[in-house]
Amino acid sequence: MMKKTLNMRMKNSAFILFLLAFSSLSYGQDKTKGMKYYEYQKYASAVKELKSISGTDAMANYYLGLSYIGLEELDEAKKTFQKNADDAANMAGLARIMFLEDKPEEAMSMLEAVAKKGKRRNKAPLMYAADAITYSEGGDVNKAIQWYKMYKEDNNSSELLIKMGDAYRKIQGGGGNAMTSYQNAADLGEDLSLSNYKQGNLWYSAKNYDSALACYERASAIDPANPLPYSDLASAYYQVNKYERAKTQIQKYLKYSDNSPDDQIQYANILFLSKDYDGAITKMTELLNSGNGKSYMYRILGYSYREKGDLVKAKENLDMLFEKHPKNKLVPQDYFTYAKILSKDSSQLSLSKEYFQKGIDADTTSDKVELYRKIAKEYIDAGDYANGAIWYEKITLEDSDKKEMLDYWWAGRSYFQVSNYPKATSVYDAMIAYSPKDPSGYYWKGRVEAAQDGDFKKGTASELFKKYLSLIDPNNPDKKNEVTRAYTYLALVDYYAKKYKGAAEYSNLLLKLDPADKTAKQILANIPK
Repeated sequence: MMKKTLNMRMKNSAFILFLLAFSSLSYGQDKTKGMKYYEYQKYASAVKELKSISGTDAMANYYLGLSYIGLEELDEAKKTFQKNADDAANMAGLARIMFLEDKPEEAMSMLEAVAKKGKRRNKAPLMYAADAITYSEGGDVNKAIQWYKMYKEDNNSSELLIKMGDAYRKIQGGGGNAMTSYQNAADLGEDLSLSNYKQGNLWYSAKNYDSALACYERASAIDPANPLPYSDLASAYYQVNKYERAKTQIQKYLKYSDNSPDDQIQYANILFLSKDYDGAITKMTELLNSGNGKSYMYRILGYSYREKGDLVKAKENLDMLFEKHPKNKLVPQDYFTYAKILSKDSSQLSLSKEYFQKGIDADTTSDKVELYRKIAKEYIDAGDYANGAIWYEKITLEDSDKKEMLDYWWAGRSYFQVSNYPKATSVYDAMIAYSPKDPSGYYWKGRVEAAQDGDFKKGTASELFKKYLSLIDPNNPDKKNEVTRAYTYLALVDYYAKKYKGAAEYSNLLLKLDPADKTAKQILANIPK
């Protein structure tokens, strides 16, 4: 009897040990899975995996807090980190909250304290502190890189190298170091999907879409469950005008992501970029009606309706964007698109100009030439030459190698169109100074002068037309209209000045171009014998 009882106890003990071991293994798997979900930006899935184990594991708690930040649930993230407020990782998490609360000095002070916790045998706090800077705004990125390097002295890994690459990307001119870090991460044979994905992002930002596509495709082949490459594959395919492939990839993204409202918004964005405006409108409207809407969704609705030509609904949705979306998160294109809509209404031209200027003010690029050109074209296409001229003239005043002779021409031509002759003259003077050997400046300044010499008595365009004729081949059939106008003016000026020899010469040149030219025939018929 005693032997049987002893055997039962031993069996029970073995079963309990098995349960403990299994529980520990399952616990570890949950944590690893949750951390991987976080890396793949599957924040809702990460929360689901980590929430039940976060109470007994500071690292699980840390990643749970990070996942809440990813979901923009900042109050929940803050409460989560505070549960382990003395732990280095969770302190770094609280610093991230401080950055988001626009308290950069407090955040950096907290991170200095975190970094000091890094000892010779455990330098992990250095990485947590550096991560908080790298994945937030407002911190000292150079300090983050310094801490990464200190940690790397004893702890090299793919994870670390990827993070270093992300930090380098935040520094102007740091792209080369970032790519080296990502490639070194891949060479270690770990986190291959993520490291290839990051390389793809660098190529994409450099507008090398073929290389970006190759990296994204490798990333998705290595780990098909990683949703990130599919989203960026969609964007890259859009950039090379392969819209159906873009849609296919974004559908894969939805399959492997959390399929959250944000994920679906990304899907709608790609539908818009792929020119499926009806699809984008349907998806965005569906999300708004389901209560999962966010203010920036009105942007895609407004843009899509504009592309479809429904300017009323386009304006309604952009009005909602300006009303509901944080002002500091509006982008220049929001103002430009709204201004373009207004420019189609002749009663709103003054307001459209204000919004174009708001877009200019919000744009951080130093060279504004291409921007000015797009705005000018919008006005010209709307038949508003007065405002079109102003924006083209802005280009001519820029110190940029992107401006062209055609910008001068359009500025002067547009001023000429609205009879603003002084401004047209000024622009064509600048055009001639910009390129003295180009005949167009002389011809068009001559046109401006001729327009102010209706009775041909002043002759102020004569020398300009003569200069133009000296710079071209008058017999070139492509120049027939311009040459005809120049000869006609010169012939009439000489005729009214009683310089009959010159009048006859220019009239004969006109007849050579067109034997039926009525003006030439009349002049020759009226020259005294």
